[in-house]
Amino acid sequence: MFLGDLSDNYGEKFVWYNRALSLLKNCSQTSREDIVDCLGRIARIHNDKGDYLSALAYYRQKLESEEEFLLPECSEIFEDIENV
Repeated sequence: MFLGDLSDNYGEKFVWYNRALSLLKNCSQTSREDIVDCLGRIARIHNDKGDYLSALAYYRQKLESEEEFLLPECSEIFEDIENV
């Protein structure tokens, strides 16, 4: 998901990515990676606008989502390493 054609129109990008995020969160077949990607893109929009507090809030959401998504996989990897 990429809205590069909107150039510097941060407001329009923000609206579309927020709509996409809402749809992704409400869709049962959405991959966690798509939500993480969307959160990162919204954070980047805020960062590019200079709205660093909002960017930080979205980057935190992204990190929390990544941790939820990756930690179960990492624990399996660590178990595999212990068994070697």
